[in-house]
Amino acid sequence: TGLPQNRNRIFVISIRKDIDSSMFEFPKPFDTGIRLKDMLETDEKVLEKYFLSDEVQEKLRVTNEEMTENMPIHIADLCSEKYKRMHEQSRRIYDEDGISPAMHTCGGGNTECKVSRNKLKIVRKITPKEANRLMGFDDIDYERCVELGMSDTQGYKQTGNSIPVSV
Repeated sequence: TGLPQNRNRIFVISIRKDIDSSMFEFPKPFDTGIRLKDMLETDEKVLEKYFLSDEVQEKLRVTNEEMTENMPIHIADLCSEKYKRMHEQSRRIYDEDGISPAMHTCGGGNTECKVSRNKLKIVRKITPKEANRLMGFDDIDYERCVELGMSDTQGYKQTGNSIPVSV
């Protein structure tokens, strides 16, 4: 199946000499066609707190004017003194037609992965549920954690610390 995520991986293949037939060929990479937008909830279902305020959106600087089809499509950055001190990934805005960066352990303060809808007309943070989807977890797993009292911050940290099984 795969995940719409830019995550570099290292695979180590070992074959004992006494059973090596020299037939192993590493599979070629392929595009699954799954995009970030396939993992997102509709904006109507997303709480207002996940949308960037007008004040924050005024700090956007478009980095990919043509919004070309390179993946992940990093189309804008948040720019101010506060954002300059953040990790580069926390400043970036990704287009819904691209793929997500690898999830990281963010703890709030607008450090969560951000997505653009309709070519920067709508910019918001991905929700913890969407972050879970991007790591290969289903919504039932997420809902069970919420029922046990998981906060958004805990959800983002769990996501960033997890390892996607799907390759």
